[in-house]
Amino acid sequence: MPSAPAIRGADGYFEAPYSLDLLPPSLHTGLVLVGLLAVLSMLSTVSLLGFIAHRFITWKKHYGVGPWRNQNVLLICNLLLADLQQSMGFVISFYWVHQGRIVAPTRACFAQGWLINMGDVASGLFVFAIALYTFCSVVQGRRLPYSGFLCAIAAVWLLALTLTAIGPIHHRDQFFVRTGAWCWISSQYDTERLTLHYVWIFAVELGTAVTYAILFVHLKRCTHRVPMGFQSTTQKRIDRATKLMVAYPIVYCALTLPLATGRMYSMTHANVVLPMYYYCLAGAFMTSGGWIDALMYAWTRRVLLQESEGKSRSHAGGSTAQSGLMMQGRT
Repeated sequence: MPSAPAIRGADGYFEAPYSLDLLPPSLHTGLVLVGLLAVLSMLSTVSLLGFIAHRFITWKKHYGVGPWRNQNVLLICNLLLADLQQSMGFVISFYWVHQGRIVAPTRACFAQGWLINMGDVASGLFVFAIALYTFCSVVQGRRLPYSGFLCAIAAVWLLALTLTAIGPIHHRDQFFVRTGAWCWISSQYDTERLTLHYVWIFAVELGTAVTYAILFVHLKRCTHRVPMGFQSTTQKRIDRATKLMVAYPIVYCALTLPLATGRMYSMTHANVVLPMYYYCLAGAFMTSGGWIDALMYAWTRRVLLQESEGKSRSHAGGSTAQSGLMMQGRT
């Protein structure tokens, strides 16, 4: 059931519950934890994206072909960009700790609501894009043309931007207010919460789970059909890369489900108010996506590049010269 409309107080800020005039000690401590993990995620994603950008610029010293042609790497780069936006939103928690309150409408509250929503939606969409891409590569044995792939990435960002912008355009400064331990979509707009956020998040998680379930059934059948001794090195690399790519959606679902299910539960039970420590713990999980994704990329990068190398070799008909070039500096 939607809450009462936001009313401005004498100081120009919305009254409770859309603002919080004094942070209780438990929320103060929880926001410090959320902010610290957000800083870790922000530094991790910025550092990794900087490293990848440097390799893009100096690719001739390390690779036989430009790494920007590797669609696995580009998808993960965009996932990291989405994680970066979300972590930047949670870093604003330090501002509320410094102020000792969470108030709306303010530029800080709007920025936090926008960045968290944009980052969460974009992360989910790119996780699903990774699942679809992996499915098409393995099951159908094909990939989008490079130009079509770039258009698909642009479409994902446009969708995330549209879903985030619709609310503020229609409801202006009443859309992003204090909700729980930070600023996000006001409880006045439960319909918008569902249609612009939760429906997409749960659809992404369900779609990703179904996609990978079908994919693993396919891989299991293929493995049984082909004796282990007859599997090519390239096929083994591709299968290994496929299994490693599953880690990204698993991490996304594990980190976002606590907050999403908690908010959905409170929406459907009007008399239930989740404790602040729950929001802080759920936020800590959610903002950890950046540094965990960065660690996973460091763990899977060599395999992903080898998988791309295998694809390029097979398309080149096993050209020895090209294979020699692509073996250079895979670090």
